[in-house]
Amino acid sequence: MTISERVKNINPSQTLAITAQALEMKREGKKVISFAAGEPDFDTPENIRERQFQLLKKVLPITLQVQE
Repeated sequence: MTISERVKNINPSQTLAITAQALEMKREGKKVISFAAGEPDFDTPENIRERQFQLLKKVLPITLQVQE
């Protein structure tokens, strides 16, 4: 199989590199919170979830009226 020059010149993913580095640091016993790829590795704090809920209750009726 031959790989084109264009494909050969694609740079590695920085996101995957940072994720790999974070995993390695965790294996070394370091405390790491990684935001590199996917979801954060902790739940959203309750006070933030509650604030989001309150804002949605305000905005949702307005949004539903506009869409009708």
